Amino acid sequence: MEISAIQLVISLCRSTKVPCHIVHLSAAEALPLIQAAKAEGLPLTVETCHHYLNLTAEEIPARATQFKCCPPIRSSGNQEALWQAVVDGDIDMLVSDHSPCTPDLKK
Repeated sequence: MEISAIQLVISLCRSTKVPCHIVHLSAAEALPLIQAAKAEGLPLTVETCHHYLNLTAEEIPARATQFKCCPPIRSSGNQEALWQAVVDGDIDMLVSDHSPCTPDLKK
């Protein structure tokens, strides 16, 4: 779902030339799409969140719903690719995604 949403944003950005911003990038699989769009000169910016850079799916215990987020936290290989995209400038911003909620919403 994340990839198809990013494809849609890029397509709309291309057709309208309106600046667009991709929020909460977690899927490194989308990076080639983002890199191509930026190389094309589209007015596109991208952010990721600290939890995608500091947590990995392998580290999260089963049924640990306190780590539940959307999009989800992904593998360590994915995390490494996101860090490289930060270094390379493909990801423009790191954000907190501060969104407090009650424990009931995390179940």
